[in-house]
Amino acid sequence: MSPLTPSIGSLPKILIVDDEVTIGELLQDILGAYDFESKFAEDKEEAVQIMKEFNPTVALVDYRLANNVTGFDVAKELKELDEDIPIIILTAYPSLELAMKAMHNEIYDFLAKPVDKAYLIRSITKAAEKRMLMQENKRLIASLKESNQTLDKLNRMKSKFLSIVTHDLRTPLAAIQGYAEVLQSMEDLKPEEEKKCLHAISAASERMKGLINNLMDMVSIESGKLRIEKSAIDYIAVCNEVKEILDPVAISKKMRLEWELPASPLKLLGDSNRLVQVLTNLISNAFKHTPENGKITVKVSLKEGFILTEIIDTGEGIAQEHLKKIFEQYYQVETSESKREGIGLGLSITKEIVTAHQGEIGAKSEGLGKGSAFWFTLPIL
Repeated sequence: MSPLTPSIGSLPKILIVDDEVTIGELLQDILGAYDFESKFAEDKEEAVQIMKEFNPTVALVDYRLANNVTGFDVAKELKELDEDIPIIILTAYPSLELAMKAMHNEIYDFLAKPVDKAYLIRSITKAAEKRMLMQENKRLIASLKESNQTLDKLNRMKSKFLSIVTHDLRTPLAAIQGYAEVLQSMEDLKPEEEKKCLHAISAASERMKGLINNLMDMVSIESGKLRIEKSAIDYIAVCNEVKEILDPVAISKKMRLEWELPASPLKLLGDSNRLVQVLTNLISNAFKHTPENGKITVKVSLKEGFILTEIIDTGEGIAQEHLKKIFEQYYQVETSESKREGIGLGLSITKEIVTAHQGEIGAKSEGLGKGSAFWFTLPIL
């Protein structure tokens, strides 16, 4: 590389536009001596075509071209394709008026013919450096804009999160306090009334426990410390464990929970407790969005070396705009049929657990009122 051409990442690619072929060839010879790659065009139309294919760093354009076309006309066309490309105008008829027009047309440099070789190379190099800096600035600005948008989103999520946590922890706590006061103040409570109060306290406590566990899991995920203790397990045994837990829940909610499980064991390398959590989260989500007398089906099958689990409900369904975001932290789908419950972490945690098992997860729905289906895969052992 010549001392006149400081490092600019890579050597510039030059587009030469001149209606005199001999001048174009001369310029190409000069640039070739400095290892600059160049392409030559005789008119505006050819220059535009080469511009699209060659992606030049700098353009050298003669001011006077055939058919009354000026270098400014060419510069305008080229900048419509690449607004950052520096244009250097060459002319055998320099004047102050022409130089002023060049400035008005955002021309990088204006050189008189015959051009001094050293000055030409210096101008091209400086133009390429300027282009590199402009593009780097654009990248930095875009990166800063993206970072600011991310921070704004995180701040909004934080505010929403604090609001939800405050509300959702306060609600079961108020229930516990209320029923505890009833037990303390009422000396002549009947056994069934006392049992009802204790049951309500227990349910509220479990609710708080679930919220706190979700928060702790999300903290672990964000710090990269979510514990997944894998061993060889039978996935059907995991399903049966969840079945024993949730079948009574379905009955209490007046829903049908049906299981379609293979008769033979399905071995995989996984954390049985975490997979119980995955199934429980997805089926509980189906409970939340399925009305009384609705049906929830859990299907397990083998597909291309993976265990496929589908949780299909006859509930409210999911609008298309929610499907892509449904596994995001704190994201919740509210409809007129279901009130918001929880802090919007269950599905996000579920996705992280499935991913940690080298699986995939997704959701699909034909739309509101048409039910939904959540699915996930796990690699078979």
